[in-house]
Amino acid sequence: MKKLSLFFILILLFFPVKSFSDPPSGYYDTASGLTGTELRQALHNIIDGHIAIKYDDLYDAYSGTGEYDGYTPTDKRPNNTVWDMYAEKSDGTYEYSYRYDISKDKCGNYSGEGDCFNREHSWPGSWFNNKYPMYTDLFHVVPTDGYVNNRRSNYPYGEVNSPTWTSTNGSKLGNNSYSYSGAYTGTVFEPPDHFKGDFARIYFYMCTRYYTEDGYFITNNMIEGANLKPWALAMMKEWHLNDPVSQKELDRNDAVYAIQGNRNPFVDHPEWVCDIWPGDGCAPDTDPPSFAGLQAAVPTGGSGEIHLYWNAGSDPSSPITYNIYYSTVTGGQNFSEPESSTTNLNITIAGLADGTTYYFVVRAQDSKGNEDENSIEKTAVPYDGEDNDPPIFAGLQTVNSTGNSGELYLTWDSATDQTPPITYFIFTAVTSGGQNFDYPYRETTNTEIYITGLTDETLYYLVVRAQDSLGLRETNTVEKTGRPLYIPDTTPPDFYGLTGAQGNGNSGVVELTWDQASDPSTPITYNIYFSTLSGNQNFATPDKTTEESTGVTVTGLKNGTTYYFVARAQDSKGNEDDNSLEVTAAAYFDSDLNPPEFAGIKKVIDMKTGASLKLKWNEATDHEFSYPITYNIYYSINSGGQHFEAPAHQTENTQFLSLIHI
Repeated sequence: MKKLSLFFILILLFFPVKSFSDPPSGYYDTASGLTGTELRQALHNIIDGHIAIKYDDLYDAYSGTGEYDGYTPTDKRPNNTVWDMYAEKSDGTYEYSYRYDISKDKCGNYSGEGDCFNREHSWPGSWFNNKYPMYTDLFHVVPTDGYVNNRRSNYPYGEVNSPTWTSTNGSKLGNNSYSYSGAYTGTVFEPPDHFKGDFARIYFYMCTRYYTEDGYFITNNMIEGANLKPWALAMMKEWHLNDPVSQKELDRNDAVYAIQGNRNPFVDHPEWVCDIWPGDGCAPDTDPPSFAGLQAAVPTGGSGEIHLYWNAGSDPSSPITYNIYYSTVTGGQNFSEPESSTTNLNITIAGLADGTTYYFVVRAQDSKGNEDENSIEKTAVPYDGEDNDPPIFAGLQTVNSTGNSGELYLTWDSATDQTPPITYFIFTAVTSGGQNFDYPYRETTNTEIYITGLTDETLYYLVVRAQDSLGLRETNTVEKTGRPLYIPDTTPPDFYGLTGAQGNGNSGVVELTWDQASDPSTPITYNIYFSTLSGNQNFATPDKTTEESTGVTVTGLKNGTTYYFVARAQDSKGNEDDNSLEVTAAAYFDSDLNPPEFAGIKKVIDMKTGASLKLKWNEATDHEFSYPITYNIYYSINSGGQHFEAPAHQTENTQFLSLIHI
């Protein structure tokens, strides 16, 4: 990569970036139990004063590279492409995509969708006079296609029935058709339905983070300072309720928190939107939590103690409280009054009678008082010092063929006993009742097992029995049948094809990259096909094969010739995927010994805001294979005092460098 130099006189102060992880326990404690303006103010106080990053570092934050190398990327999809909410369709596909590690994908000039991507201020910068810290607040500055960003301009968000322009993912431009008394009717931009909730929660964040700190904010057709106008508030609440928080938002919230040190509370607690701004679609929460019930009840070994545990329930009205009910007879719990409650995912119940069987039920209750009605019962017996009884066990529950030769998959519910751990013994026979209970076929302490070594197409009769740590084994005769059946693997690997191809400057060499394929029949071989004509690869015979999981170097190519490459994944059973994703590259010999032609810095502008300078220069030119060009910036407080061994700043932008802070 070629390096260029700019030099000017500048004093630059650097501040270290702090590193954060998940929010500490109690992050939102001061907001607990509040509603309305009090809740908004409390949340503002919690998320106020975040670490403002540099504008040029936004790309690094999006991709987890450079300044934020080692951080979780905020906007990178699992296949390493840019997560673009103005391009992704509802089914997760794109008409085009960008990569952070391909410099030409960053704008730059554009004439249509798919040319390049840049940074979109979803709450337009002109709405707060492009001031910091709003200007680089990661919660609302997101990567999007440059052309769509330009079409959006600084129009308000809204809803459009008769679009004048529509993007490839359904984003629309046109007059606002959202029905609300006094609503703005001029030009608006409507994002696709599957990201409307994302943008709504971004706007609620902005309304809260900059609440009472909106001196630079303007009033227009959508906002009054850091407040949404009534029609916009109603619409954003509708978007928020119709498009719930996604895993993408949860992951992005954690990633931004690690960089900025604050969170979007409306991603963590969606219910707070209606707690702060009730009415207009915010109905009272009357739904109980989604909860799978008690998972297990286990004696602790202590007198009168049983330990219970379960998986977390889910509900928008958090926190969730777990109510514990129990009785000494099945179904005898009194659900009008819990015996105990906790917000944890486990609890030890004490004071029980040793040797007595207890029947436990756990129910989840949200912060609005809605309790689920599950009746999942688990039994346990507190240990009384003498265990003469075998485990209580319902026996084998399911038997299924896995499709692998000679293999069956068995499952059952946990047994209960005073003296764990419990071991489960598996017995098999080829006739009903023919098991020899003196000689188990397999054993395990889990509640499932894959048993192998059986004969395909043979019907097996299976029994599972439970034994406690004292060697007491129960004698259930619950019998289930299963027949191992080998199903040949005819499914090719899950593989998305090539992600990149690039000459590396060595004669006749192109380097190919891809994301690792997945398939149960390993190892996976990657077959490389190429041609000098698009679509002309011979898929009957690969030009190169490799078992390297993420890339290969192709040699022996003709310098300066464009090749069309396709990579396909093949599993150990010979199944090859049939993707036809072509990536082009030309091999070249890097004999460029001349630096770029460059006129140097053209203009330095005092921004007169925040002690910032803007630098401008004209694009440099160089050998066609020596792009991208990097511009190195040097400065000193003395004329001629720049240290050219170590640039103070670098950028690949070809027109200007925005906002160098001093």
